[in-house]
Amino acid sequence: MQKYCIPGMIGVPPVLLYASLGFFAIGLIDFLWHLNRGIAIYLGVLCGLVLIFHVVTTSIPCFTTRSPFKTPLSHLVGNLWRGMWEWKRPKGLMERDERKDIDEHGDELDEKSLKWLIQHTQSEDVYLAALKAARAFRHQALASSVEKPTPSTENGVA
Repeated sequence: MQKYCIPGMIGVPPVLLYASLGFFAIGLIDFLWHLNRGIAIYLGVLCGLVLIFHVVTTSIPCFTTRSPFKTPLSHLVGNLWRGMWEWKRPKGLMERDERKDIDEHGDELDEKSLKWLIQHTQSEDVYLAALKAARAFRHQALASSVEKPTPSTENGVA
């Protein structure tokens, strides 16, 4: 899929849709301007607010990897931003940063997601599976903390 740029091609239709919606709004405001300026101004303000909301929610992932507002357009803009910032080819930079963030905070995210799932599920099977995973996670965390050497025992001094 990467060889034929499939993710990039999947991201093109939403961009074209956004552009066509923008051109339609501009044409509608221009048409209404000659008929009734009050309605045209109202519609222009409404379209401006929607545009600001869309631009903000699309650009948030450019600056953080913990944003839930990920779209193909935000991946494109985020990769371009990171590429300009780091003077690198803008391909896969967002994914690299997300992987680094998951590696740094993965255990914390797993624990929080399991707690949320245990508290909010209505299915008994999901509840039992999440509870089992949380217990295994807790057991693994305790085992890894026991195995870590303390600074005083590293040199053989107890």
